[in-house]
Amino acid sequence: MKMKMKSVAVMVTAVILLCGVLPAAGAQTIKLASIAPESSPWGEALNKIAAEWSKISGGRVQLKIYHNGIAGDEANMLRKLKMGQIQGGVFTSLGMMELAPQVMTLSTPLLIRNDAELDYVMERLIPIMNKSIEEKNYVVITWAKAGWVRFFAKDKVVTPADLKKHRLIASPDDPAFSEVFKQLGYDQVPVAITDVLQSLNSGLASALWASPLAVAGFQWFGIANHMTDLKIAPFLGAFIISKGAWLSIPPELRPKLLEASRRITEELDLNSQKLEVYVLTIMKDNGLIVHPVPPAAEKLWEAEFKHAAELLMGKTFSQDVYRQITGWLAEFRGK
Repeated sequence: MKMKMKSVAVMVTAVILLCGVLPAAGAQTIKLASIAPESSPWGEALNKIAAEWSKISGGRVQLKIYHNGIAGDEANMLRKLKMGQIQGGVFTSLGMMELAPQVMTLSTPLLIRNDAELDYVMERLIPIMNKSIEEKNYVVITWAKAGWVRFFAKDKVVTPADLKKHRLIASPDDPAFSEVFKQLGYDQVPVAITDVLQSLNSGLASALWASPLAVAGFQWFGIANHMTDLKIAPFLGAFIISKGAWLSIPPELRPKLLEASRRITEELDLNSQKLEVYVLTIMKDNGLIVHPVPPAAEKLWEAEFKHAAELLMGKTFSQDVYRQITGWLAEFRGK
């Protein structure tokens, strides 16, 4: 009898534990893909958002997150999103280009120079980008800042001439950008973000541009261990889901889910500057060499990127959006 009671107790305990980890009956599962490592700040933030959504909805809305590029690079993620194989994704500026072309103009090299300018511009541009995305039947849950893009290479890069000695990783999703930089004398190779480490290891490429947080998260700095200390452009990301998946969530839950997502993202944004400093310290302790860019060299970069932007107007960059952004920057800088 004691053995039977013990067996029943074990079974009851197991059922209770399972009920605690399994989704509620009739729960909606939203499959979400991300190229970011789960251990990165973005991966951790996504896990927090998933936990909050489950808590707020009483288990009725579950986010199933495919971290670490399991669903492929951003082009593959977008294709799977259109086909309904996933219902959401976290995309960088390049990944968002098809849905919100304005985002690439926002990332024009050396246009926006600091976080205060970025905040001022984003406050005005986000409603425009969100509208563009909604017209394509997707909903923006939240935008996130993820630091500033810099050059990382296998040896010292301070001037454009230094970078032209390298084979630079380019995105396969923006051929116009690659073509312009080829015209300017840069040797480029198209590489998906999921293949960057392999390309650096094999010698296929020797330089890239990325944010320190991304370089640390993907462990690229172990090979590309020289950083050019020049903030080239803001690195942005967006969490979007299909309009169909969003509308299938009970209406009373949607504002609460949005609020929780944006609160977690705002915490990430507030910590991103501190995180970037911390990550750079860790990388320097592990062999990263940081090369300052003197004013004369910075002027060379400004001239180089100005020429590139002129060639990319009407292609990667929108002339109208560029005028809007430069107007907002003039307002901000004139205060």
